Amino acid sequence: MSLTDGYNWLYKATCSVLINTTPTAVGAALGSAAVLGGFAAVGLSPVGPIAGGFFAANMGAGLTSGGVMAVAQSLAMTGKAYAVGATVGAVTGAAVGYPQVCGTVGTAVGAAIGCPKVSA
Repeated sequence: MSLTDGYNWLYKATCSVLINTTPTAVGAALGSAAVLGGFAAVGLSPVGPIAGGFFAANMGAGLTSGGVMAVAQSLAMTGKAYAVGATVGAVTGAAVGYPQVCGTVGTAVGAAIGCPKVSA
């Protein structure tokens, strides 16, 4: 009995998990990275303003509590925005990768690791 003859339930279950979770995990990572990149583009990082960036150059006594710059800095430093980015990325990755929705990414992952065609 070979691993791909359809009788090995553990192999098929493992393939099904990989096919259905890999796009979600990749989407979550990319979503969080996109938020990090967006903050970096305007000069913010999880530890505060980036030296020489827009925020560092424009900080001063004129900043008000609750203003746009203050809120953006707080979001960049608390992790809430990264969690939202990861969630949006995970949902998008799942929708694109789930075999019953689009199947493009999920089927490609399955083929790349040699899984038989598995329905989730």
